[in-house]
Amino acid sequence: MNTNMVANTNVQQQYSNQNQQNHKSQGGQVLFSNNIQYMNNNNNNSSISSSATTESLLQHHYHHGHHNNTAATTAGGGGGTNADIYRKRLYRVGLNLFNKQPSERGIRFLIANNFIEQSVTIEEQARAVAIFLITRKGVSRQMIGEYLADNNPFNKAVLKSFVAEINLTGLIVDEALRSFQMNFRFPGEAQKIERLVESFADRYKECNPNDVLSRDSIFILAFAIIMLNTDLHKPTNIKHRMTQEQWLSNLKGVFSEGDLSSQFLLGVYKRIKKQELQTGPDHVTQVLKVQSTIVGKDVPNLCLSHRRLVCYCRLYEIRDVNRKEKVGQHQRDVFLFNDLLLITKTTNRSRNNQMAEYQYRSSTSLDGLQVNIFAKGFYAHGIRISRRVDQKCLALFNARNELDQKRFVEDLRESIAEMDEMEQIRITKSSSLVQLNDFMLTTTTTNNNNAIMASSSGHGTYHNNNRQQSISSSNLHSSNGDIDGNLATSDSTINDVDIDDEQNKQQQQQQPQSPNGSGPNPSTTAPTTTTSNGHLVQHQQQQQQQHYYHQ
Repeated sequence: MNTNMVANTNVQQQYSNQNQQNHKSQGGQVLFSNNIQYMNNNNNNSSISSSATTESLLQHHYHHGHHNNTAATTAGGGGGTNADIYRKRLYRVGLNLFNKQPSERGIRFLIANNFIEQSVTIEEQARAVAIFLITRKGVSRQMIGEYLADNNPFNKAVLKSFVAEINLTGLIVDEALRSFQMNFRFPGEAQKIERLVESFADRYKECNPNDVLSRDSIFILAFAIIMLNTDLHKPTNIKHRMTQEQWLSNLKGVFSEGDLSSQFLLGVYKRIKKQELQTGPDHVTQVLKVQSTIVGKDVPNLCLSHRRLVCYCRLYEIRDVNRKEKVGQHQRDVFLFNDLLLITKTTNRSRNNQMAEYQYRSSTSLDGLQVNIFAKGFYAHGIRISRRVDQKCLALFNARNELDQKRFVEDLRESIAEMDEMEQIRITKSSSLVQLNDFMLTTTTTNNNNAIMASSSGHGTYHNNNRQQSISSSNLHSSNGDIDGNLATSDSTINDVDIDDEQNKQQQQQQPQSPNGSGPNPSTTAPTTTTSNGHLVQHQQQQQQQHYYHQ
């Protein structure tokens, strides 16, 4: 019992520290000045975060973006044995799988490879997943929201454990909701938002049992605050912001305890208007800041939930390896993401005003690339990027020095290897699906022939049709299990590290499965009716009591 209390305290402390850091880091900017030659995050436990000031960045010639998200024993690149490097790569692959739809693939992968502790019971496994989502970086907060709001028994159990780690004691409802939302981004689907708000209302009542607002009233108020936040801060709604009078009018007669005081509701309105409810920063926040500095035509959308900034490096493009160029000629600012290489050029405005602004030049996917170093003639620190399939050269660069050359090439190779691992998983899954479709097609054809033959003799038609459906269903179930297993056993050819397939299969079998119909029962909430403007109109109430917020 004492051990569990200590563990819970540690998690809460870690969560609290992370929240404080997130609050402090909001509103900062990432600026890459002309003095920075290389920036990388491979050996750090955090991204190039907004908490890093411009002055501190100016002092570095080397900085990593977001290759690592946890302690060196579990993730990231740079150093270690081949087995260590491969395991860190597997961790990032697990993050990538989670940060893509469907997120549950990533959770299964992380559990199967022991990045999330495997547990015997559903409740213990759900808590292990919840703590992972709260405490680890590199996990998309958008995908956390999608995962928690999924109407699946195990996801519901994770949601219950997730909110249990958030302390809302002593907070006003809107401030509690602000703290709650720091951990994930609300999905766009109304039903998913409702599930999350229901969990918030339950948790708020648990943390504040003496608050005279009922659980249903807390749900109504929280839902209204979310809609108010959207109305006041949606960029496309500038001319039709909700007024204070409309806010008060919308909440008249909707609480079972009676109308809340105008003073309290206006206080909520002013706090939301002054500061938008925002999700805490994650790796996508960093990519968004990079996106804001890129100008020009045909700039790709960088802000995807799985994309992380790995490093930034200032290189010099080589037009002709046999021709000497002026020092500093054809300067290029290269941003390496975990799946994309972005090449830019510093603008005159950026050079003159010391502002971060980059002219877009080109971008290429890391899939199927290779990188080599060379020293020839005037270029002692050459870097050649080409395609493996036909050896076509895509870019030639010269680094500022040997150290920048080495670090950039290492990061690029590791990112390419990570993409190769993702591609191997995709091919393995696709092959399994092709085999599944071929097998089901063969089975269906055979059974149809049997059914026709039975029909011609006047016997057994109904029996064979049922048997056909039964076989198809069982084959589907079996093949899906194979797909899940393949996700955990894909091989790497980069570092010649072999993964024990049998051991991974055993780990996959040990993963607890959510039984049908199990998991926590969702709380029952009276329906809420809204207008086309998103304003709360009416809610069915069950209790009648007075509240200290009342008139």
